[in-house]
Amino acid sequence: MADVTGGCHCGEIRYEVTGEPVVHALCHCTDCRRHAGPPMVGWVTVAEDMVKVTKGQLGLIRPRRPDRHAARSRFARRA
Repeated sequence: MADVTGGCHCGEIRYEVTGEPVVHALCHCTDCRRHAGPPMVGWVTVAEDMVKVTKGQLGLIRPRRPDRHAARSRFARRA
């Protein structure tokens, strides 16, 4: 994977990712479909030290219910 730069929709967060992903996949779960809208969502998992936040500060969101996926998501604090 080539180095990637990106950010959130509100513009508060910018980031850089370097190196190869640990895993990549297409997800069809209800949470991903509700969050993004399409019938599937493409995503990658990378090691934490591969990600550098270049603008803003991330907030942490955990699943609301214990039966949800164990994954944690990070978003712009104002999003």
